[in-house]
Amino acid sequence: MDRENSAYEQKVRGRMDELRAEVDVLSARLKQAGADGRIESRKQMERVTKKWSQLEHKLDQLSKSGSEAGREIREGVEAAWDALASSLRAARNKLQ
Repeated sequence: MDRENSAYEQKVRGRMDELRAEVDVLSARLKQAGADGRIESRKQMERVTKKWSQLEHKLDQLSKSGSEAGREIREGVEAAWDALASSLRAARNKLQ
C-alpha cells in the first residue's frame, strides 16, 4: 500500500472510531425502546451494521491496493461512508 492510501485509511478509520460511540449509544437506546419501536429500530441498526461491514471491506481493499487502484477504491470508500452515515441518521431519527 502506498503512503497516500495509508493516510486516507487512517483518516477514515479515525472517523469510524468517532462514530462507534454513537452506534453504541443508539444500541443502548434500542435495548430500552418499547416493543413496537424496537422492531423498526432493530432493522435500522441492522442496516447500520451492514453498512459498517461494507465500509470495513472497502478499507481492507484499499490497504491491499497500489496507488492507481487506490484512487478508484477511495471513491468506493466515500460511497460506503455516505451510505453508513445515511443509515446512522435514519437509525438516530427512529430512536429519538
